[in-house]
Amino acid sequence: MADETEQQNPFKSRGFIVAAAVVAVLVIVGAVVIINALGKPKDPAISSTQTPQTSASAAPTAPTADAGGVSVCGLNTVKMSGTLNAAPEAQWAYLDTITFPISKVSGPGNSDTSKTMNCFERTPQGSVFAAAAGMAQLSSPKHNVGWIKANVADGPVKNQMLESAQSDSTTNDGQSRTTFSGFKLLSYDGDTARVDLGVTGTGKGKTIYMSMIVPLVWEDGDWKMDFTESDMRSPAQLPNLAGYAVWKE
Repeated sequence: MADETEQQNPFKSRGFIVAAAVVAVLVIVGAVVIINALGKPKDPAISSTQTPQTSASAAPTAPTADAGGVSVCGLNTVKMSGTLNAAPEAQWAYLDTITFPISKVSGPGNSDTSKTMNCFERTPQGSVFAAAAGMAQLSSPKHNVGWIKANVADGPVKNQMLESAQSDSTTNDGQSRTTFSGFKLLSYDGDTARVDLGVTGTGKGKTIYMSMIVPLVWEDGDWKMDFTESDMRSPAQLPNLAGYAVWKE
C-alpha cells in the first residue's frame, strides 16, 4: 500500500526530489547514475565572466499595481511581453558544485546571500534568471526549505515540496558538477513565463545535457515557481544544447 501511495504522489518519491533539484543524469557504461548536487554548500561566489547582452523585443513600461504587484526590491523595469533569443549579460554564482547565472540588472535584487537569492525583474530577462537561480537554490540543503517557502507559489504542490525537502538527506560526493548553461523562453506575458533550462552535468569523465521546464508566475512582487504535478518529472536527456541560448563561462 505504501509503495502504491508513493507511486501516485510523485512529490513523496525519490523521483520528485531528483527532478526538483535539477539533477545530472550520467549514463556511464550503460548504468544511470543520479547525482542531485546536494551537500554542504558554500556561500555563492561570483565571478567576473560576462556574456554579450541582448535586449528583449518589447519596450519597458512603467510598473503598475496590477495582479502580482510591483517589485519587492525596487527592480521597477516592467515588460508585459517580449521574447529573448540570446543570453543576456551575466555573472556566475556558485553553490557547492552548482553553477548558475545571475545579473546585476535583472536580479537577484536582494543582497543578503546568506538567505535566499530572489527578487528579479518583471521582464523576459528577469524570468530567465529567476528560473536558473531558483532551481540552483532548490538543489541546496542550505537554501531549499527557505527558498520554497518564499519563492514557490502557494498551493498543495508547495506543501509537498516542503515535506520532501525537509525529509531528504542525500549528499553529493563532490565528483560531479551541474551547470545551468542556457535557456529557451517558451512563453512570456508579464504575468506568467515558461522557461526551458538547458543543464549540463559532468562527472567521472562523462558529460550529459538535460532539459528542465520551469513554470513561473508573477506573485507578490517577484517571480515564483508555479509547478503542477505534471511538471515535476525527471529531466529529459538531450544529445546537446543546440537551439538553446547559452551563457559563456
